[in-house]
Amino acid sequence: MTEYAKNTTENQQTSDNYFHESDFIFDAFINFSSHFYFYKIIMSFFHVPFLFSRYRVFSIHFSRKEKEALEYSTTSFLLD
Repeated sequence: MTEYAKNTTENQQTSDNYFHESDFIFDAFINFSSHFYFYKIIMSFFHVPFLFSRYRVFSIHFSRKEKEALEYSTTSFLLD
């Protein structure tokens, strides 16, 4: 094998490794973003009723204004 062929083969292997790593990073980003939106959709159905059921248990400790603030804070993320 000539020196040129040896260098070409090494360069090809290096570039292959680079593309595999960049594909992995891209796939990880896609998985993260799809899981994030999946989580947000699921939580929009289940998270708020769960919070309100807990909030009813502890409602004796809050004034009316505090209850309104808590109610707004638990639903405001749905307005995004």
